[in-house]
Amino acid sequence: AAAERAAAGTYLMTRVMRDFVGLEDVDAQTSAALLDFSYYLTVGNMDEAHRAVKLIKKTSVWENMARMCVKTKRLDVAEICLGNMGHARGARAVRDVMAQHTGPDGAITEPDVCTAMVALQLGLVEEAEKLYASCGRHDLLNQLYSSCGQWDKALSVAEEKDRIHLKSTHYAYARQLEQAGDTKEALRHYEMAGTHLAEVPRMLFDAQRIPDLQKYIDTTGDKELLKWWAQYAESTGQFDTALAYYEKAEDHLAIVRVLCFHEKLDKAAEVVSGSEIGRAHV
Repeated sequence: AAAERAAAGTYLMTRVMRDFVGLEDVDAQTSAALLDFSYYLTVGNMDEAHRAVKLIKKTSVWENMARMCVKTKRLDVAEICLGNMGHARGARAVRDVMAQHTGPDGAITEPDVCTAMVALQLGLVEEAEKLYASCGRHDLLNQLYSSCGQWDKALSVAEEKDRIHLKSTHYAYARQLEQAGDTKEALRHYEMAGTHLAEVPRMLFDAQRIPDLQKYIDTTGDKELLKWWAQYAESTGQFDTALAYYEKAEDHLAIVRVLCFHEKLDKAAEVVSGSEIGRAHV
């Protein structure tokens, strides 16, 4: 019988519960407090749970518990851990996300999204990536990569899984490139975002790269950009240039206006009679 008990004993081993991994070396008092904390949380007695751990001041204990909450998805515990870590902003961020994803019945509708926020507050970016991907929230994964400056990954996710935000991702990347002084790449991504008609003239004008701006407008041949350059030339007193670009843009009304301003009424009349303006009044 003794031999059988000895053989059976070889199959027994000590194993730490998943809620306490990383906390094996805490002192007996802290260990007892954490056990009480876990018990009272399980039975829903929040007052006793808070009372059990109110004397634990060691930040590393709470941080280890918070990290484990990412694996176990214990959002109620994670919020308390962040608060006891002194991470007030992180605790608030987690509360806000939980409020956004709480259904009418009080249940969390997207626990992975909320857990990912906990992971981000702890600097666990890879865990947040996995959580967003696993629950199909590629829009949030795109935002995560963008905020981390991982633009290749952000654009790849937008291209393959989040096409509704593809143009806005190109636009955000273009703004980043512009701030970094990479005008050439910024221009390309503004075009991909479909905002080049407004953003490229602004960018090149702000950088006082006027010759490059004129070259870009001539290359694209877009009527709106041609008209923009004509208006710029007119505002700087370059009336011949303005007339030339208004003509390229086929803006006959602007041509007539400039000619009348310079009292070239005969030429203005010729433009009117030979353009859509004149035909519209026939």
